[in-house]
Amino acid sequence: RYNYAVSNAINEDLLLKTVRIEAHLGRELSRMVNLLRALQADRKVKNEEDID
Repeated sequence: RYNYAVSNAINEDLLLKTVRIEAHLGRELSRMVNLLRALQADRKVKNEEDID
């Protein structure tokens, strides 16, 4: 019974940590995507300026 309780506590802890890591990675990914979009838009503007 004790081992079962300890095992449950460990599993819950790992689950919480996993959720936290996933949330963090999600935020980082969307930040990178936004940066890439900004860079692409910037490059597009520069290319259009070059054409003029």
